[in-house]
Amino acid sequence: MRILRFCLALGILLAPASAFADDHRMDLYGGVSGGNGASKLVGYYQALAIAFHGSNPKLNRLSIVNDVSVQFAEHDTGKVSQVVYMVGARYTFSRPPDSNKISAHFTLGTEYSNASGVGGNDGVYAVGVGYEFIPNPQSTKLLDGVGVRMQVDRIVRPGGENKDFWRVSGGLIYRFGQHGEPKR
Repeated sequence: MRILRFCLALGILLAPASAFADDHRMDLYGGVSGGNGASKLVGYYQALAIAFHGSNPKLNRLSIVNDVSVQFAEHDTGKVSQVVYMVGARYTFSRPPDSNKISAHFTLGTEYSNASGVGGNDGVYAVGVGYEFIPNPQSTKLLDGVGVRMQVDRIVRPGGENKDFWRVSGGLIYRFGQHGEPKR
């Protein structure tokens, strides 16, 4: 429970950060996710990333990420659900005005599963990579901030007998803050 409180507090503190990383202020991602936690699970994934801005161009590609995924399955023994909430950092390797964006991230958080053999709340961390395609990243048209994103995470439950698991997701991303603003 302490990890969840820490993640929520960190997310609230970092959310107002002013940013233009990779030529945008923030992005919102939502999509379908699947995982192999207690079993083969399917659900949804949502993430909000807030980018930094500073005098160092390499730091301008750094973002703070808040994410949550909820996944479900049904077995002979009953329904299984798994919820993961995390906060962390993402670094985008591609530079504006590239339409193809590759990123890596590291997040900390908490995971809840009601599956047998998997404890209630566990502290977890994730390491992952993502790929985004934004067709017109430098356009000032409102809908040109829309793109697609695919992401793969390895979620680790440290120090426990419970096994680590993969989470794969794909969906739509919208980049806020680049439309109609002066380019830097």
